[in-house]
Amino acid sequence: MEKKQLLGSLLLTLVAVIWGTAFAFQRVGMDLIEPNTFSASRMTLSALFVGAVSLFNGKRVTFADAEEKRAYAKSTLVGGVCCGTFLAFATIFQQMGIVYTTAGKAGFITALYILIVPVMSFVLFGKRYPWTVWFVVLLGVVGLYLL
Repeated sequence: MEKKQLLGSLLLTLVAVIWGTAFAFQRVGMDLIEPNTFSASRMTLSALFVGAVSLFNGKRVTFADAEEKRAYAKSTLVGGVCCGTFLAFATIFQQMGIVYTTAGKAGFITALYILIVPVMSFVLFGKRYPWTVWFVVLLGVVGLYLL
C-alpha cells in the first residue's frame, strides 16, 4: 500500500473512532450544559477552523481575472453558509435528541445517513449504483439494527 493511502486509511480510522466515542461524551455533556450552548460552541469552533482552511486553500487557486475571483468567492461563501446552516440545525436537533435518549440510539439514527445517501441520490437525482452498493446498504441496515 502506498504511503498516502496508508495515511488516509489511518486518518479515516481515527475519525471513525473519534466520531463513535463522541456520542458518549456528548451525552455526559448534556448533564452539564444546554444542547444549544454545546452546539453553538461546536459550530463556532468549526466555523473558525473551516474559515482558516478555506482562506489558506483560496490562496492556492489561480484565477483568470478579478471577476472570476469574485464569482468563486461568492459561490464559496453562499455554499458554505447554506451547508453550515443545514449542518447547524441538524447538530442542534441531534443534541436535543441526545438529552432524551441513549448515546447508542442517537448513534444508530445518525449512522443511518450513510445508508440514506445512495437511496436519496437515486430517488432525487436518478443516480445509478452497482448492485454492490445496494448490498452494502442492506448489510448496513442489518448491522445498524443489530447494534
